[in-house]
Amino acid sequence: MRPGKKPSNLEPLTPDEILSRMERFCAWQERAPAEVYKKLNELGAGEEAAGMILQILRNDGYFDEQRFATSYARGKLRINNWGKIKIRLALQAKGINPQAVSTALSNLDELEYTEILSAVISKKKALYKESADSKRKTIEAALRMGFEPDLVFSEVKNQFA
Repeated sequence: MRPGKKPSNLEPLTPDEILSRMERFCAWQERAPAEVYKKLNELGAGEEAAGMILQILRNDGYFDEQRFATSYARGKLRINNWGKIKIRLALQAKGINPQAVSTALSNLDELEYTEILSAVISKKKALYKESADSKRKTIEAALRMGFEPDLVFSEVKNQFA
């Protein structure tokens, strides 16, 4: 049995116990609302208790959709070197409101974004330098990482000139 899991044959958790666990769950890292709902279900919260707990968590600032979207977008750009297209698709898959997604993407620093794209293209160019079609492979790699085609083609043109 995994730590933190209760065997199904024990008494169900009380709403106060569920709230306490959910506070720790949300404080650990930013959470999408869908993750919070799923965890409440896993803990066995009834519909009425879940609604009450969600309201308490939201009011106390334990989770916020916009804050999650902004943090997620920034992290995926900086750590995974994802472009806006891939970030948008990942946030949509997590059920994030389209307005929150747009706001999160518009809050990304444009200079940092273009610097990361440039670094990605430089890295891929060096990786594929022995290949006859290194330019095509570099473009495809940057597009797979979710960068916009016009930015990719412009940066590749600069670096392969």
